[in-house]
Amino acid sequence: MRLLSYLNIQIRQYLLRKRWLLPLPVMLFIAYRSVNAIRSLLELHSGTAANIWDVFFITFGNGWNIVLIITNLFLFLVCDLLPEPGFGQLALLRLGSRRAWWLAKCLVLAVSVIAYTIFVTGIVVAFAAFVFPVEFAWSTLATATPESLNIPLFTPRNSAAMLIIGQTLLLLMLGWFSLGLLMMVVTQWSRRFLVGYLATLAVLMASFAMNWISNPADWIKLFIYKHLMFNHFPLPFRDILVHLSLLYWVVWLAGLSSLGFYLSQRQDHFANRH
Repeated sequence: MRLLSYLNIQIRQYLLRKRWLLPLPVMLFIAYRSVNAIRSLLELHSGTAANIWDVFFITFGNGWNIVLIITNLFLFLVCDLLPEPGFGQLALLRLGSRRAWWLAKCLVLAVSVIAYTIFVTGIVVAFAAFVFPVEFAWSTLATATPESLNIPLFTPRNSAAMLIIGQTLLLLMLGWFSLGLLMMVVTQWSRRFLVGYLATLAVLMASFAMNWISNPADWIKLFIYKHLMFNHFPLPFRDILVHLSLLYWVVWLAGLSSLGFYLSQRQDHFANRH
């Protein structure tokens, strides 16, 4: 069995499932609340106007949304990529290469990240388009009061809106990919996907909680949450350069992918019945 054939089987097995419809009602509800929040801001700041990207920022710039709901939902959707069921063990036997097997798992996770990002972003933007105009620049509301939309101060003055949207999505995608890899590594070690899911969620929640410490020390900047989001909710600024966050995720990805491959070389898949 070639790698592409095995990858095709994995994508159909794990992505074409009913559970992937769950983000639809969840994100529609979040988008509805975000639209109502912006309507309240427009009443408070008379003379300003909003566009669809204000809904995007107030949704994906909110730490509670990202940590408790959106990221948690992604982890749930991909939590059972490992361990291999009986069919997957037979496919691995036909594939004949643990290196190719681990690469395929990483690629399935990457495809899941891309699909999830497009899905959740598309739902929010599409819902917002029914209420606010479609523009490709900062709205007057974002320029007047960026912190109320979870946009760091002075960002609308110094950067284009599309650039910040792209950086926000890139950081989220790298973060979700890294968290997914962490979950797969823990699952390989424990042979229980629930252990992998709960351990990864605990790491994410701990990093989010540390963000609320008063006068945080520099070592707190090493926590995942500081690099997952473009802004550092609830603070109205970003105290870490974006390119340092990108380097942070590259290190995470390199380390976790190497560790996962190391474990895959030593794991007895066929002794695992779970």
